[in-house]
Amino acid sequence: MRSAPRALEVRPTEGHRVWVRFEDGLAAEVDLGEMVERPGYYTDPLKDPEYFRKVEICPGGYGIYWPNECDVCPDTLYWLAQLAAGVPV
Repeated sequence: MRSAPRALEVRPTEGHRVWVRFEDGLAAEVDLGEMVERPGYYTDPLKDPEYFRKVEICPGGYGIYWPNECDVCPDTLYWLAQLAAGVPV
């Protein structure tokens, strides 16, 4: 059983932010800067703005990911979107 609604749309905005819309209607701009700035094999490529812009919805709407398989799980993504939108969590 999944707990987070599926992501339907994602697009990069400024910096390390993405705008994401979910099947329940929630939409928000999420700041992923803290994740991207951590050193690591998967996060290092995301520091390049052009690479970061390659973000996509995971198959089935279960989070977001980049070509190097770095991803943000659906529960975390939805929680971040709720915080960004000012929805009580």
